[in-house]
Parts: sequence; C-alpha cells; structure tokens
Amino acid sequence: MDVKRGAAAVVCAFLFAIAWPNPGAIGKETRSSPGHQIDLNCNPAVSDACAKARLKEGRRLFDVEKFGGNGRTCRTCHSNRTGTFSPEEAFARLIEDPSDALFVHDGLDDGVSGTTRITQHATVRIEIPLPPDVILADDPTRRSVILNRGTPTTLNTPALDLMLMYDTREPNLELQAFNAIHGHAQNTREPTALELNLIKEFQQTDSRFFSSEALQAFANGGPPGGRRGGIGIDERNLIGNPLYTFIVTNPDGTVVVVTTPDPGAMLNDPPPSAPPGVPTPPRSFFANLFKIPTLWGVKDTAPYFHDNSAKTLEDVAEHYAFFFLTSPSTRGFIFTEQDQADMVAFLKLLR
Repeated sequence: MDVKRGAAAVVCAFLFAIAWPNPGAIGKETRSSPGHQIDLNCNPAVSDACAKARLKEGRRLFDVEKFGGNGRTCRTCHSNRTGTFSPEEAFARLIEDPSDALFVHDGLDDGVSGTTRITQHATVRIEIPLPPDVILADDPTRRSVILNRGTPTTLNTPALDLMLMYDTREPNLELQAFNAIHGHAQNTREPTALELNLIKEFQQTDSRFFSSEALQAFANGGPPGGRRGGIGIDERNLIGNPLYTFIVTNPDGTVVVVTTPDPGAMLNDPPPSAPPGVPTPPRSFFANLFKIPTLWGVKDTAPYFHDNSAKTLEDVAEHYAFFFLTSPSTRGFIFTEQDQADMVAFLKLLR
C-alpha cells in the first residue's frame, strides 16, 4: 500500500468518597404505591423497581440538581439531543435568557464578564494544574493554566469509552462528575458517593446517551476502549487561542520546550501509561495529544476537535486536507475536494 495513501485512513479513525449524610430525597425514592420507599443502595440487577428508582434519581441529579452552586446542572452543558452545545445554541440561549446558567463563571470571556467566546466557539475556560515536572517559561512560579476547550459530547461516551475528557485526564465517571460539579457548577453542597454513582449509572443506561438502539444494546457487552492522537489542531490554532511555552523535565533529565495553546494529555498527572509490555514514553511525548472520540452519531455533535475550531464536518475534512499536505509523515499527499466530500457523506451515515 502506498504510505501516503494509507495515512489517509486515519481520517476514519479520528473524527472523533466524598459522602456525608444528606437528609431528604437523596437515598430514598417514593414508589407508585403510597407509603412505600426504595432504598437507593439496592441492587438494580435483582430488582426492576430498584433499577427504575435509581434511574429516576440519576436523571434528576443530571437534569435538575444544582448542588447549591451557581445554577448549573449537568444538562446545562450536555443537551439531550447532542450531549454538548454548539455556538449557535449558545447564541440562541443568550438571546432567549441572558441569565441562563451557561453564561456564568467559566462560560464568560475572562471568568467575570463577556459572552463573545462562548457564542462564537462554544468553549469554556478550564483551569488545569501543572505537574511538578512542568513549568511556564514566562512565569515559573505559576502552577496552573487556563485553557479554552469545548464540552465533550456525552453521546455514546459514558458506556462505550474508557477515556473521558478531551485530554483523557479523568479516570472514571464518578470523578469526572465530582470535578465538574466543583469546577463548573461551583457547588456549596458536596455530592455523596451514592449520588455520583447514580449519575454514572444514568449516563451508562439512559437512551439519550446513545445515538442508536444498536449502540445501546452493544454497550451491554462492555466498553471498547479508546486512543489518543495529534493531528495538528494546536499547531494550526485556527481560532487564535493564547499560546503558552512549557518547559518539561522528563524522567531521564532531558528538558523539552513545548509552545502550544493547549498541551492536552501532557499535563495529566500522572501522565498516560503505555500498554503492558511497552515502555512508557516521557511526558513531553504527550504534547498536543487528545482523545480520538467515537464517530457514531458524529453528524449531530458539532463543533469538532478539542478547541471547537471545526464548526462543521466539512471543516473537519478541510483540516485533514491541510494536515496531510503539511505533516512530515504525509507531506505532499493531496486529499482532494472529492475525497473530502466522500468522507463527509460517509460520516453522515453513522448513527
């Protein structure tokens, strides 16, 4: 197979306890029969009533519960239809209700005011701590960075993908939910371990989190896993996110300078591990590497890439044409306009 032609195949690979007592409804669910309650610590595998009660409470925690925070719920950023939100949706919500909880805290341009970024790119500000072996060239005392990222879709992810978040930093759904409640919703009431588990179960079983009945059925067989990749999104930086220069000291003592608007998995602490039997690369190897998400239902989950720089599938195809033409491994390969149109047509068939 021609090496450059073979490289084009990567297109289809990418595109894409903290518990304390809480009085009230949490932990108990009223059944249809008056006077009867179900303890939500029950086993859903042996009781249909238990499974229904846990699902109902998980839905409430995802859609309604604010945990005493800034007004956001999980559903604020993860819509029923796409599991995320687009710039067009953000703009429509701003026009309809400027007090929408989407436009608080990290949804604002500088964290205090301004809605230009979120209505143009649907990105939010996230603060990522710097690992001990990474410093910023222009401020070595600074121990975190603010990055602008899109909201990863929950469509086909909770039950089918072991890797969570664009930089794959979250190890499981419970911790992902806990950190989102803290970081995005600014909670004043801690979620209990049971609540976090119910949110996880809801995302892994409810039909809204699957693009088709076939994939929901497939999820019962277990997650297929995931991979990371880099395709020049940050090197190109189409939307002009601020650049950082990181100085990385690898375990062998070598020092690598990385300049990028978003280093991705490089800031994960600990860094990603290699498969069994394969030596783990140094931290700098993971610069600009991000999760390769599922393609199923991709036509409904725009915008694309971790920075939301591709607003349409056609934009995705155009970026791959640029990448193939300029990447050292494929330099000179022409991904024609017809190739791009064919790829987009194929992607729109995936449900």
